[in-house]
Parts: sequence; C-alpha cells; structure tokens
Amino acid sequence: MRAFEGDHIYRPAPVTGEPVLLERMIGNLVDNAIRHNQAGGRLTVDTDSVGGRAVLRVGNTGRRIPPGKAQALLEPFVHGQGTRVRTDGLGLGLSIVRAITLAHQGRITVTARPGGGLDITVDLPA
Repeated sequence: MRAFEGDHIYRPAPVTGEPVLLERMIGNLVDNAIRHNQAGGRLTVDTDSVGGRAVLRVGNTGRRIPPGKAQALLEPFVHGQGTRVRTDGLGLGLSIVRAITLAHQGRITVTARPGGGLDITVDLPA
C-alpha cells in the first residue's frame, strides 16, 4: 500500500539492525533538518524499498550550501559554511549518522538543494 502526501510516496522500508542506533540515526537526521531549516521552511521524510535496500530520505529548505561542500558536512565538527567553529550545536549529528550507516553496511549521500537546504539519503540492506 502506498500513502501519498503531495508528491511524496511512503512505502515500508524494513531493515535489520541495532534498534537503538537506528533510532539515533533517524533522530539525528530529523533533528538536524529541523534545526538547520529556515523559518517557514519545509521538511520532508520519505521511505522506500528499492532493489533489496531500505531507503530513507530526509530533506529541508535551509540555507544554501555550495554543492561541493555538502558531503563535507558528514565530517565531525563541520558546519554549513565548512567551518569547524562552534556556532549551532557541535557539528557531530551527521558524522554520527554516517558512522551508524556504515556500521549497518549502508551508504549515505548528502546533496545540496539548488534553492537552499539539503537532501540526505541513507540506504541500508533490507
């Protein structure tokens, strides 16, 4: 069964793994998307199963990030301007997400949206 909201499709995306870590991963992604969104912005969360993999996509409409800098946000202590200075949080949320993803044999991609914000996709073996 598919549930539709606007242009988003939500499908079950079952995955096997450490529940506490997976919950932390999802919590960090959503918290980060909320914290770094713009006032009145949009947050999207999509799930799907594709080719034997569970896919989670979290996106927001935050500030503009240069496309070449987006993947660097997975590094510890890095913030949106590529700086390692503490401005809003410690800059560990996405590095924790990456570590949990890799511990579950998953992949993570971070893509800067042209109008501002990020799309983060995590896919894990189903």
